[in-house]
Amino acid sequence: MQATYLAGLLGATTLGITVGIGVSSQPLQESQDEAAPAAGTQEAAADEIDPMMAAMKRAGEIGDNHALLAAMVGEFDAKTTFVTEGEMETGTATWIGEWAMGGRFLEGTFQMDWMGTPFIGQQTIGYSNLEQTFESTWVDNSSTNLHYSGGFASEDGKQITFLGAEPNVLTGEIEETEAVLEFIDENSFSYTNYPVSDGQRGEMDMKIEYTRR
Repeated sequence: MQATYLAGLLGATTLGITVGIGVSSQPLQESQDEAAPAAGTQEAAADEIDPMMAAMKRAGEIGDNHALLAAMVGEFDAKTTFVTEGEMETGTATWIGEWAMGGRFLEGTFQMDWMGTPFIGQQTIGYSNLEQTFESTWVDNSSTNLHYSGGFASEDGKQITFLGAEPNVLTGEIEETEAVLEFIDENSFSYTNYPVSDGQRGEMDMKIEYTRR
């Protein structure tokens, strides 16, 4: 399932939303009587709306998967570890997480000092009842691309594994990524990123360990 999802993610080049607007070619009715619906039409329409409303309610329900993200709500201090060509560099950062849309999404702001320059990233994580996957978006002040990934929780709910893809800064080629969000306890969690090549996870290139203030 993960492979199929990632293949679809990598194959997508654009996200289009098409809205169709129907315009009637029939002339205006000369009287209200002629425009009135046939008997029973209104009742039938109501019957059709009920299933739609029920489906929309199910799609918007807050469940156990959303509750997993509660560990990320609040103010946290973080230790960062980056690995580049075998060289390891550590640092510190902060995270502030808040619920959005009535608890349907978790929004977080990440801040750190990057080579003397303030680095700010914003992440939104949610769980889609329709697609039955976690979804994450990430933007920051050092790039112009939006990073999207889809995630799957472990059976015990202690980890969410995100699969994504983004262009390499040097080559522009699309590279796959795998990130593991681990909930250690109610006051700490970690985020570990791995490059993926030919379907195989590589060595860790980034880890961020969060501790609640």
